[in-house]
Amino acid sequence: MSSHLVALAALAEVVAWAAWHKSLSLDLAMPLALTLVSRFFAYFALQYGALKFYHVVVYPNYVSPLRHLPGPKDNFPFMGQGKKLLTASSPIEDYVKWGNTWPDAPFIRHLTLGNMEVLLVNTPEAHREVLQTHCYSFRKPDILYRLVGEIIGRGLLFTEGEEHKKQRRILAGLFSASSIKRMLPIFHEKARSLTKFLEQGLDENRRVTFEAVDAFSKMTIDVVGVTVLGVELGNLSASDKKMDFLKCYHRLFNQSPLGALIGFVNIYVPVRKWLPVEANLGFIRANAELRRMVSMCVRERVQEIEEKQRRQQADGKAKEGSVDGDGGRDLLTMMVEERRNFKKEDELTEEDMVNHLLTFLAAGHETTASAMTWAAYILATKPGVQDKIRAEISAVLATSANAEPDLAEIERLHYLNNFCREVLRLFSPGMAPPPFPTAPPLI
Repeated sequence: MSSHLVALAALAEVVAWAAWHKSLSLDLAMPLALTLVSRFFAYFALQYGALKFYHVVVYPNYVSPLRHLPGPKDNFPFMGQGKKLLTASSPIEDYVKWGNTWPDAPFIRHLTLGNMEVLLVNTPEAHREVLQTHCYSFRKPDILYRLVGEIIGRGLLFTEGEEHKKQRRILAGLFSASSIKRMLPIFHEKARSLTKFLEQGLDENRRVTFEAVDAFSKMTIDVVGVTVLGVELGNLSASDKKMDFLKCYHRLFNQSPLGALIGFVNIYVPVRKWLPVEANLGFIRANAELRRMVSMCVRERVQEIEEKQRRQQADGKAKEGSVDGDGGRDLLTMMVEERRNFKKEDELTEEDMVNHLLTFLAAGHETTASAMTWAAYILATKPGVQDKIRAEISAVLATSANAEPDLAEIERLHYLNNFCREVLRLFSPGMAPPPFPTAPPLI
């Protein structure tokens, strides 16, 4: 926006100069059109450079009301802490160091590329203010959609304001305590499938070497397939799959160096649609196949539920809630049935449902598989932690009347629950650009 304003100002100055020149009838050393163009670019460059100098040098160091907040001061010229963050051994290394340096500061200020100010939310109280109390005073940066929007669609992650509130209400049922309790048998079943899958690779010493990310991705995509789509994908058991989501995601997430470069350039210049190289065409085909499979699931489920509703009405058994009478088991069924409770202009379209499902499929399986991989790494490198978790689970199972632990018994596994929280804290599987305030919130 600032560049547009500077361009308009330069244009106005050129028009004013041209009018002044005409009134004085001055002779020019070059044609008038060339003179006007050269003056426009000169005015634009001079004013844009001055504006950037103010934003990059003057404002963050001498004007910003945030400049007195605690934070690192050993900044690189025009890069702030950006160089350190890019070369750190992990994405959170510097954040952890700053949090330990200023443990009681609600916010820690640091500069990043272009000396842009960033606030690190550092205390539980500050997190509550930003993520709950004033959550709608912030918006997601535009670059986030350009980074991942092609893959996960315009679902819940990219909605804002009232639209976000509406869609949260629709989707909240999937994450209620009762829904999680109904999903527990699915989790047990897929855990057994993963165990069986790993046992197939055991050697004579009962040891197994496996690619953790690959195995965990197969399990998590199978879990997400049942809980989100209501479809058994069979990645852990079947070799011939009707819908191979995992193959498509592997193509999207594991790109060649040229494909990664195209993705980076596409953030700033939209080259994806017209660049005719295989590194780009393969990405487009995989993305289109994902959307085709999800759209097919949506159409089939809509037709299935509408047919059930017609049969129920014909039999005089229509009732509120799920057509199956159990509140629905997967997200797709819940969304289709929930459409009946909204006005025509507010109900979810099939395109809306496809976008939501793409979000849960991509984010749900990949992040969970990443967290499980880090958890396995910690267990393998810290046998003491592994022994404590095994002892706690064995103690609960020894007193359980169930063949498999129920939700209440799982919640009693305090050491395991804290271990999972610590894995998510130290090895967060989901990183995103920080949100921008839509208005200055009072925190």
